[in-house]
Amino acid sequence: MPVQVLEESYDKITVVFEGFPRVYVNSIRRAAMSLVPVMAIDDVVILENTSSFYDEVIAHRLGLIPLKTPPEKYLLPSECDCKTALGCPKCRVLFVLDAEATDKVREVLSAELVSEDEEVKPVSPNIPILKLAPGQKIKLEAYAKLGRGKSHSKWQATSAAVLKSYPVITLNDSCNNCGACISVCTKNVFSMHDGRLRVDRPLDCSLCFECLKSCQAEPKGISVNEDEDKFILTIESSGGMAAKEILVQAIKEIIGLVDGIIDKFSGEVLTVEKEK
Repeated sequence: MPVQVLEESYDKITVVFEGFPRVYVNSIRRAAMSLVPVMAIDDVVILENTSSFYDEVIAHRLGLIPLKTPPEKYLLPSECDCKTALGCPKCRVLFVLDAEATDKVREVLSAELVSEDEEVKPVSPNIPILKLAPGQKIKLEAYAKLGRGKSHSKWQATSAAVLKSYPVITLNDSCNNCGACISVCTKNVFSMHDGRLRVDRPLDCSLCFECLKSCQAEPKGISVNEDEDKFILTIESSGGMAAKEILVQAIKEIIGLVDGIIDKFSGEVLTVEKEK
């Protein structure tokens, strides 16, 4: 059952799964969105705020800043045995923000968030947090922790996770090379070369079947089908973790859940047998 990587970058990965049931591949997609833990600011201690922004607004904005997350370096708070949560180095990362406007209005950006761990920092230094008028100041401590997307969108590792069927496009003998399908295809799947229609990018097909509707040949000069044994999974990262790492962590999360179920039922079976 091969797995083929079609495209890979830090922000995006596209993989073809062959021989796997659709529900299995879809479980990976759902795990990537809701189960892969990433860092996000969740606790904010406002020390001084003379800006025009409410404390709650600032805390909300800080929470939505995506943070770089080193895989498996920190524990989920539920897995940590810490007694002082906010100061725990095993499950929390401290950020400090201390900004002031002097003689003109200034914009406070994510680059001014100073992290105690260089590996955990905003994915971009140019994310706006708030504006300060002359004489205004903001000083705070913010604590980031791991969380899952199913709890809050700020802990969602992906910006997109899409599963689609593997398209199979065939040009039939009845095709008269009119090129009508080229103009209606928004994915630029078709092109014309030396007066003949050609399928250039079949995997970009979204299976909208507009090409079939535009085809005037009888019988249809194009056949568009789905390969029921192949599926294309695309994962786009929100920036905190590489797309490939999100895919790997999603699979690990599923395996962990399955192992937990096996252990639970295995234990129950042994208990029943001992009682007998």
